[in-house]
Amino acid sequence: MEDKLVDYAAERAVLTGIYSYGESAYLDVADIIQQNTTFHLDINQAIYKCFEHLIEKRECKTLDQSSLMSAANELGLSFIFEKPDDLAHTRSILTGQVRQENLRYLAARVRKLNVARLLKDQLSFAITDIEKVDGSESVDRIISIAENAVFDFSSLLNRSEGDADPKL
Repeated sequence: MEDKLVDYAAERAVLTGIYSYGESAYLDVADIIQQNTTFHLDINQAIYKCFEHLIEKRECKTLDQSSLMSAANELGLSFIFEKPDDLAHTRSILTGQVRQENLRYLAARVRKLNVARLLKDQLSFAITDIEKVDGSESVDRIISIAENAVFDFSSLLNRSEGDADPKL
């Protein structure tokens, strides 16, 4: 089944842009992207983590395949070069083309879809609570189940984002 809350092409384009344009592209989107959650695909999260490591820890201004392979080995993420499907996916990122001026828009799109997935998950917990309603609760209590889920999600999102603004 196709997941409607993900844009695989946008995820790939953001990574392609960072690989192609290096530190300047990374810095342009780093406030939007959260490597452990933003990307839907695990391999995209791993590739981003390698880019982040190269740029922030090794202070690389530009990226290349050898550095990426080295970072993947260092971080225990060498799987991105092992299985044929993962290797093909990684190669598509390294050989793709995207205009640098489109990266921030694409990163914001990826992040907004991530926020929607997170909210969907949070609301599914509220649905579980709503299904426990037996009719003895007040209407206000029933409505508060949904409200609390949204408020809890909002505060969770604000804590994890800091100053990032996915409203671009």
